[in-house]
Amino acid sequence: PTIANELKGTNQISQKSVEQLFEQTLEGAIKEFENVITIDPDSVDACYNLSYLYATIEPKRLDQAQELYLRHQRNTFFSLCMAPAGAKKFAKELLEGMLGNLEEIDKKLEPELENFELKRLSTIDRNVLRLATYEMFYLDDAPPIVCINEAIEISKRFGTEDSGRFVNGVLDKMKDKLDRPLR
Repeated sequence: PTIANELKGTNQISQKSVEQLFEQTLEGAIKEFENVITIDPDSVDACYNLSYLYATIEPKRLDQAQELYLRHQRNTFFSLCMAPAGAKKFAKELLEGMLGNLEEIDKKLEPELENFELKRLSTIDRNVLRLATYEMFYLDDAPPIVCINEAIEISKRFGTEDSGRFVNGVLDKMKDKLDRPLR
């Protein structure tokens, strides 16, 4: 039996299966974990093991290793989070959506950052701006004004003394580029 077959419906892999897997060739191990992730993209064990294999055995796959490691970290975070299931689902959708469109989101933000570079912003300000931009441009279920107000409040609470004003200024410029009603 393969690990992919053993994994169906669970996130647990037995020690015996792991030992058998590593007795195979390294390429076979990589293919096996890729199969597991195809069946269960949220498999914490498979993401972690495959990211390790990619990073240590096949350095040319370092980007894939990093993505798998980050997926593993996100899955671990959401599995430990005490929030209600609906809130976790919404947060995960926001995060995955933002990350899936990150390059486009950053391109939208860059021109609005007068005298600033996105990579030099505080982590809080940068990611609050990214999430709000994702919500405003890629989701239709929340009015842009609500997204802006929520972003301002989050940045005031978790950012610096100036974060609220800064986030407001940037998102105020961004809202003018929308093709939908603001309220």
